[in-house]
Amino acid sequence: RLNRDLWLRALAAAAAGIALCAALAAPPAAMCARPLEREGNPMSKELNIPACGEPGIVTRDTQLYSPDTCARELAQLNRRYPGVTALALVGTSHLGQPIYALKMGNDGAGRRVLVQAAMHGREWINAQLVMAQIEDYLSGEEYAPLLDEACFLLVPMCNPDGVRIAQEGAGWIEDEEARALVEDLIARSGQAHDQWKANGRGVDLNRNFDARFAEQTDPRETAGPAYAFYRGERAESEPETQALVQLTLEFQPTVTLSY
Repeated sequence: RLNRDLWLRALAAAAAGIALCAALAAPPAAMCARPLEREGNPMSKELNIPACGEPGIVTRDTQLYSPDTCARELAQLNRRYPGVTALALVGTSHLGQPIYALKMGNDGAGRRVLVQAAMHGREWINAQLVMAQIEDYLSGEEYAPLLDEACFLLVPMCNPDGVRIAQEGAGWIEDEEARALVEDLIARSGQAHDQWKANGRGVDLNRNFDARFAEQTDPRETAGPAYAFYRGERAESEPETQALVQLTLEFQPTVTLSY
């Protein structure tokens, strides 16, 4: 089982980190707040956070945290806190899984914090951590001033394909060619499937952005698709990367936080 004390300490540290980011995110004078123009509820600039007398939503005591669980609990949080959250489908993974973002706080605030997690499949616990953060911030009265002064956009699971591969292997993949590729890459890696980092096409999303794309010199990098370390054919070649780039351009964060 997970070490609960360690997990709780990590959650406390993460909460402190995101609060510090919001406090230090001084917005550029020319930057204006923009709404998340996707499906979901409009954001309210006047927060009305209900007292937390209801049972918790986010699963915190399981060995695995799946994309389906993440999506379901995001929808439940959005329904419980409709005046202070907006939920949007912001992209689709290579294998067709949805990628969601939840906005919370004051959309008119100048301090804008973008949080993303689970870029690597095997780091799925970071998605669970961010989900717990979201619930704690929404349900805790002590965070009301922070949510009034800042806007947060959170993408708890950037790489749902990689998460499922790391948790389940390749058996769930319906497309035969895609499943065969993942099975082959796992076999050639010499690693168990729970070490998978890439997306469903064998591209390490963390290396697929255009930031110094041509300058990467990691000796572990591969020339083609792999369980990890392959940057892709070109910068921003993957749908997951493209979704995050577009989301960033729309949201115009003053600070970002990656798990």
